[in-house]
Amino acid sequence: MFPQSVKYAVASLVELAHRGGWRRLVKIKDLALDLGIPYPFLAKIFPQLVRAGIIISVRGRGGGVRFARHPSEVSLADVIRAIEGDRFFDDCLLNFDPCKGHEERCPYVNLWDPVRDRVRKFMESLTIGELAERRTE
Repeated sequence: MFPQSVKYAVASLVELAHRGGWRRLVKIKDLALDLGIPYPFLAKIFPQLVRAGIIISVRGRGGGVRFARHPSEVSLADVIRAIEGDRFFDDCLLNFDPCKGHEERCPYVNLWDPVRDRVRKFMESLTIGELAERRTE
């Protein structure tokens, strides 16, 4: 359902929260190693999370990343938007082009819009903090 970049972002943020990453810095390399995510790929994802105001990055010796706000204030929708933009929430299920502005001609709009709205609400209500609490060792 999600692109690999979103999956990696969510997994790394859940791990960061699990490690207390709202109080202290954690190295991206350590997250990548522990999660089995290629470090170069994860290192390309984190600047998007910084720009979105989800995490703070500190360079240099002793540097790393930490949450800009508590993980309970970061929704899954925030992460998806940081990586994918609003496209995930706007795209049509069956057509290749978003039907914004063409709803009257779309035979699927009445089927997909209510589902998409429920999915959006769910993603906006589910937080990284909640996911981290459910994480098992």
